[in-house]
Amino acid sequence: LDEFGSPVLDNLGDPITAETEGGFYLFEDLPAGTYQIRENQPSGLNDGPEILGTLGGAIVANDVMQVTLATTDAHDYFFAEIGQQVADGDTASVSFWNSQNGRNLLIAAGTDLTEWLTTNFSNVFGDLFDGADGNMVHQFFQHQLFRQRGILSRIVNHVDTQYMALVLANYFTRSDLGGDLGAAYGFGVTDTGIATKVVNVGICGAAFGVANGTNLTIWQLLQATNSMTDVPDNQTGYAHIYDVNGNGQLSLSELLLRTQAQLVFSLILLQG
Repeated sequence: LDEFGSPVLDNLGDPITAETEGGFYLFEDLPAGTYQIRENQPSGLNDGPEILGTLGGAIVANDVMQVTLATTDAHDYFFAEIGQQVADGDTASVSFWNSQNGRNLLIAAGTDLTEWLTTNFSNVFGDLFDGADGNMVHQFFQHQLFRQRGILSRIVNHVDTQYMALVLANYFTRSDLGGDLGAAYGFGVTDTGIATKVVNVGICGAAFGVANGTNLTIWQLLQATNSMTDVPDNQTGYAHIYDVNGNGQLSLSELLLRTQAQLVFSLILLQG
């Protein structure tokens, strides 16, 4: 729709629409301007909140968001539905990914998983998994994150293991990514997996660059954490989440962000 709510027409004179594929939609090659995005409420679901994406904008009515485009892509504009809260089978514990079952699942995913990790979480993982396979992902998780020597190291790195556990759960609950591999290990596999499940950040908004009390999808949480890690994004090696400058040292302010994120990640893993 245009900024006045009238349909925008394509070259054939038909209104531009997008049918969702697993809850995701795409409008391509739109000229610069102000647009409205309107959802036709899907059957079988109760209407939830609208969530503005990367370029901001406004929620002008129920199921209608407005955004102004210039030369930058806009993404992560979500129409959430009630019932999309985290549920049993959406995640697995940190211990699962450290186990033989976790290793078997990661090996089965192979290079498709490692390429996805590198593409979507480049600030955190950098080039760590370039040319790697699922077994190398397990070795990294087990030896670099889970089995840290000393109590202090384990405490400091616990939020990193939680983050990676959620990233992996995102992959194996989405049928377009992990296929049905996760189902054999108790994951609930759907078109969108946990990516579109909605979580309230509570008092921890700073860890995700939003106001306290904001509702975000799990995909938005994971991407926000990635964007606030190794901001220069030199793509060399691994960076602890919220190591903002990627220097390998965690400042007091960075540790505070990690503590806030850990509260949110712990709740998600507990519910799932």
